[in-house]
Amino acid sequence: EELQGYRQASYQLVDPAGDYALLRRSQLVPERIVRYLTGVKDKTPRKVDLDHGEDYEATTPEERPAPPPLSSEEAFAGYLERNPSLASIFRPVTGGTLPQTDDDKRKMIAALENAGRPIHGRESPIRREGFVRMFAQIILEETANGIQPSYGTPHEWSEEFLAKYRETSMMLASSKVLMALAVGDTNRFMRTDREAQLYKWMIAHPDRTLTLPEVFRQSYRLNMGDMYLTLLTIENVLAHQWRNGQREKLPLTHRLRAITSGHEDSRDRFGTWYHLIGIMLYGYVEGAFKGEAIGRIESLGSFMLTPKNNQYQKRLINRDGGLVGGDLAQLIRTRAYLNHRSDPAHLEEVSYLNRAEDFRDRISVPLSGELQATLHRDIERGFVSLRDTRRELRDCVVELMPDLGRGFEAPLKDVARRVPIGADENTLTVFSPGVRAVRGFVSCEGLGETLVFEAR
Repeated sequence: EELQGYRQASYQLVDPAGDYALLRRSQLVPERIVRYLTGVKDKTPRKVDLDHGEDYEATTPEERPAPPPLSSEEAFAGYLERNPSLASIFRPVTGGTLPQTDDDKRKMIAALENAGRPIHGRESPIRREGFVRMFAQIILEETANGIQPSYGTPHEWSEEFLAKYRETSMMLASSKVLMALAVGDTNRFMRTDREAQLYKWMIAHPDRTLTLPEVFRQSYRLNMGDMYLTLLTIENVLAHQWRNGQREKLPLTHRLRAITSGHEDSRDRFGTWYHLIGIMLYGYVEGAFKGEAIGRIESLGSFMLTPKNNQYQKRLINRDGGLVGGDLAQLIRTRAYLNHRSDPAHLEEVSYLNRAEDFRDRISVPLSGELQATLHRDIERGFVSLRDTRRELRDCVVELMPDLGRGFEAPLKDVARRVPIGADENTLTVFSPGVRAVRGFVSCEGLGETLVFEAR
């Protein structure tokens, strides 16, 4: 009972009491998983296990004002002023006024359907080599400021604790780092004493501005180049709130930039940061191979517990984050950062994150009424016929996304260039005879917009 709420008072590498408390806490995890999978409810009343052990972090969500009703042009314009995120959707479509033409109405309907409809990406958001270059760039820049990198000393089970419990618990075959990550309590059992400083630095930034290299650099500075403590400090700040059901609305979460590949997918900002830093930490300590394996196992467990949730991006982060952690360990141990070509561009998001996935195959798109498209098929191939009876279009680029039975697929996109479109039909060859439909995007010289069509 005394150890149930155990928390390290300060940074400790040798902590027998904490080891025992962590073991006891980990023994509750399998029981909770079995209850979840079998649907057996725990009738024992218990409070939500929120972490109130630190006083440096705000634990209440930041509420956003409810939008006013749209009753007039003036109300609509005022609504956009109060909601910049929606203004960025509507202003390019309607110029900030209520739509009048059929085309504007179609565009606004598509914008409304896409807003608040998060779509997870199919591609990993992590550029593995880009992460290595980003870490190396920070290390070199901070070396010039007098901070030398070091591998650090990971937490391990104490000899006193192992001597007493090694033979009685199979769980001790795993590392202490893995155990603390598994129960989500690194901040209780593996303090760094730099968490409050890092949190206060992070919370001082505007909303949605903090990038991975910025947070990494600040933690690196606070820990004087100790790479293990650098990752652990970030993980501890996040672990402090991971049980909070309102964690996506917390002040800290609002400061973070998205790291996933998704369309309008900002609902799981906290979770993806927490998972990425955690699996990177494990990969750093145990190596890339074990990091990737544990990441895949964690993803499988999440899928079994919540099969209806689309967590594909999180699964990709779990898989690739362990590899990145192993790469970082190698970078430090071999001092490979010394051979790195310094370039500030390595700190830009496009260098280490893949967020350029094409979602036009899955979002709602406003079809152009003046463009007529027909799909034909024969034994060998499919054809799309295009015509525009109102005008002659020259030097057009036509992007064709096929539907082969699984919906439109951007990775299978074909591009035709210098295509003329007018009153006479222009036929383009597309894909295999099994194509069921085609979604196309047309950009032409002298045309200020992209025309969209679907042919079935």
